[in-house]
Amino acid sequence: MARIIPIIHVDDIDPALEFYTDVLECEIDFVGRDDDGIAFHSGVTFRGAPLMIGARRNLDMEERDRPPGGLIVQFDLDDDIDRYYERVIAHGVDVTRPIADRYWGQRSFQIHDPFGYHLSFAMDLDNTAALTSA
Repeated sequence: MARIIPIIHVDDIDPALEFYTDVLECEIDFVGRDDDGIAFHSGVTFRGAPLMIGARRNLDMEERDRPPGGLIVQFDLDDDIDRYYERVIAHGVDVTRPIADRYWGQRSFQIHDPFGYHLSFAMDLDNTAALTSA
């Protein structure tokens, strides 16, 4: 089975790992460090889904200057998105789309991470209905 694994690039991996683990509840899978102990690549998982975090300095010069831009990384939840939303916003993140039911059948919200990436968190409304009726 093929998989798509997003790779985001940041100036300093350690603060990114702190944000993704402490705020978003990701787990660190690995961190590659050079001889000076500086991280150059890492991998985290969000409830089993992988995300790679690389050092921007490893990119070609023209790629290095490109802003994070139009990519939105979506995290799908299968449990209480409202609890997760309250937990995330308690950390003072930049919410770009508050939590709401969407016409496409999901309850979702969006944030900017501190590194310029757009992150979306969504849960199918069928799951939300199951939680509220239980």
